[in-house]
Amino acid sequence: AGEEMTEAEMVGAYMTLTANSGRYEVSGNELTTRAYVAKDPNYMGDWPENAYTYTFRIEDETLHLNWPSDWPPGARKGTFRKVEGEPVPGGN
Repeated sequence: AGEEMTEAEMVGAYMTLTANSGRYEVSGNELTTRAYVAKDPNYMGDWPENAYTYTFRIEDETLHLNWPSDWPPGARKGTFRKVEGEPVPGGN
């Protein structure tokens, strides 16, 4: 909030960020990812055998992603919507 963030606000915002980079494969309704770089080094554990396989479906401009069943409850589904145009700071 405001013009400048406090250190606590910056840490809080950073902790909500998930960032990974790597390769992926799609087969039918399954998406398999392998992280080569990740904000959380534990996510890259067992590299290069760190594959995670998700199931997905696409409806219109929305991707519905189901995480692997061994992930913690509450972190097993995601919905992603394609957005056109330039990002707007603080926008939706």
